[in-house]
Amino acid sequence: MKNIYDMMPPVRDREKLISKKTETETKKDPIKEKIIQLFLDKGILQKDGEKWLFDYAQYQEANITAKPIDLGRENGERRTATASVIFEKLKDLKVLPVADNNKSDEPLPLFNIPQSVDEAFDPEKIATKKYVLNFWDLYQSIQRNQVTAENGEQIKTLDLVFATKLFHDFQAKRINGKLIVLDPQKKEMVKVSLEWLVKNIGVDGLEKSIHGFLRDNCPNLLAKGLVKYEDFSVKSAGASGALIRQEKIMGNTTSSSASFDGVQYYIGKKQFNFDGKSYPTNKLKVVLLDKNTGGVVAIDNGKEKIICIFDFISQEEKEAKHDQLE
Repeated sequence: MKNIYDMMPPVRDREKLISKKTETETKKDPIKEKIIQLFLDKGILQKDGEKWLFDYAQYQEANITAKPIDLGRENGERRTATASVIFEKLKDLKVLPVADNNKSDEPLPLFNIPQSVDEAFDPEKIATKKYVLNFWDLYQSIQRNQVTAENGEQIKTLDLVFATKLFHDFQAKRINGKLIVLDPQKKEMVKVSLEWLVKNIGVDGLEKSIHGFLRDNCPNLLAKGLVKYEDFSVKSAGASGALIRQEKIMGNTTSSSASFDGVQYYIGKKQFNFDGKSYPTNKLKVVLLDKNTGGVVAIDNGKEKIICIFDFISQEEKEAKHDQLE
């Protein structure tokens, strides 16, 4: 049987290993260290033995990302930290919220970073996930960029913002086909609407066209069925004052187009082809969703589903085309 000392590397080799380990441990990121020190100075972070404590009230009061943070000079160059730099440097930090310090000894991720697209858009996982901040909390306004999941998948920021706010912050759920949310003022569940979104989430572009906004910014939210175009079907007032929805039933006409505000939008004579699928034109109708957007609706056994939305030609575009024809 071998002696344990025979299995160890020679003394010189052991000294090299220890030296290499010590060098790795002492090699620190100077920018990260300065950001952490700033958070300590502002009272946002506190050290309790091996634990990091995070004071959310102090974080809000400090408004630390209102402008780029001056980190002083390094190698003759001025260093600053923006919101994106802070996120990148602290994204692996685990902390205990000060208010919860006596409730749990299990640190939480400082930031909500999804493991994957599937996790990011799983309603149950969204609702139960624990963390301290969303990364967009660092910004003065929500950025229209992308976030990288832990597995490397890219997610549009607004896609993740809406999924998180709806299903985590406002406890959204679908009951009898209707998407309902917890209204923070009424303290009760209400049906989601464009007006509710504008008031409680309020991102630029919502009011112009909620359907166009979802199409352009929330592909996973739509693909996973968490939100549907039909959740925000808009009706317009008729001459009598009664609410109606302007629509063109393709099965009632021999035309291959639908007309809105004097403009013809081609659908197809027999088939409407979209996203690799074909739909019989006589089982479609084209509807006015809002003043800027139309939708193609498939009718199957009395049930309707919006399969495609499109932007209406603006007044400026119509005038430009008219000028070209003159």
